Amino acid sequence: MGSLNVTISGKTCQYWDSNAPHTVSTTIKDDNFPDGSKSAARNFCRNPDPVTKESPWCYTTDKSVEWEICDTCAGKNPTSGDEVAMLYDYGSKKRSSRISTYILSYYIL
Repeated sequence: MGSLNVTISGKTCQYWDSNAPHTVSTTIKDDNFPDGSKSAARNFCRNPDPVTKESPWCYTTDKSVEWEICDTCAGKNPTSGDEVAMLYDYGSKKRSSRISTYILSYYIL
């Protein structure tokens, strides 16, 4: 699990156990998080709702933007572990393929 807490456009993530400025969906429960709870997930990018969203995301602290995806590989060393683990934790072959390709490219360059 990663500790990234900003969205793809640089917005700060809202804490998952907070309902300000946005109300967290009632369908998002503690057991939806690999951390074990909303509180433990802090304001990190996660995907507690993989049925409706394909990648890690978060509610933002920007009142005009409810939620946004997170770019878990932007500016990161893809072999660092955090982002790789986050992508694999959600079990998407699409994301796993993306990170595998990224790591392969990293080593070739």
